Amino acid sequence: MDAEKKKKLMIQASEIREKTVELIYHGGGGHIGGDLSETDVMVVLFDKMKHDPKNSKWEGRDYFILSKGHSAETYYSLLNRYGYIGQKEMDEFGSFGALLGGHPNKIVNGVEANTGSLGHGLGFATGIAIALKKNEKNNHVYVITGDGELAEGSNWEALMSAAKYKLDNLTWIVDRNHLQISGNTEDVMPIENLKEKAEAFGFKTIEINGHDYDEISDALDTREEGKPVCVIANTIKGKGLACAAGMVDPEVFVIGGGVSAAGEYFINLIDKYYKECVFHASRQTKIVKAALGNDAGMYGAAALVK
Repeated sequence: MDAEKKKKLMIQASEIREKTVELIYHGGGGHIGGDLSETDVMVVLFDKMKHDPKNSKWEGRDYFILSKGHSAETYYSLLNRYGYIGQKEMDEFGSFGALLGGHPNKIVNGVEANTGSLGHGLGFATGIAIALKKNEKNNHVYVITGDGELAEGSNWEALMSAAKYKLDNLTWIVDRNHLQISGNTEDVMPIENLKEKAEAFGFKTIEINGHDYDEISDALDTREEGKPVCVIANTIKGKGLACAAGMVDPEVFVIGGGVSAAGEYFINLIDKYYKECVFHASRQTKIVKAALGNDAGMYGAAALVK
């Protein structure tokens, strides 16, 4: 990836992180950690994919499925940036009757599949890839799963099918941030050695730093005749924000149909947390833009994005 493209995408990723955190704060909730860990991969992916915001059902488009649908806010921020959805829809996020919900839905322009019930996106993507093969189409299918999501057995059925049907038009990306709602993935349900598992299931498998733009770009370009591709993107949950990095997403529990005293305490705590994240996201965007605008170039900025 050339220097100018990298600079452009790094700035875009910082702006997407800022927009995502603002969306979650004003909407009253979301999964900040998982949203931010996937951001760099998704920014590069949207730049590479064939797609047309003016014609979201264009037959020549590449397909994208966000299987980890609970991290929809980054998806919405990118769809907004590219012009698939307007600012009005973004402003209404989290309100009654809003178009944008907590999980992606096909009624949203640019969304290919309803996801969020974990373990289904990979099978959906495999089905699309099979259909494209049968119809002799050259479109490519990309799907992002979480790593905790891989405890769902349906994923492994999809992997067997992808290998059997030689789906070299399918790229499966794992957001490997090592955390899920109940803790570290290796404590909850170990999935290592994931690279060896993916290879054993017949995938051409690459392991990368999911925040390194050159590695992401090269991985997304990888193809091998007769083989689907797996990209294990090692990421940091909450990447880009000191207040969120490496943390499990906070949750609010509503007891007995109403908010208990403990519930109110946690709501206030989370509200304070979200406000802090909004502040840090805005500040981080300014830092990145300033660093990328001087002769130090992106190397200085890369060090600043903690």
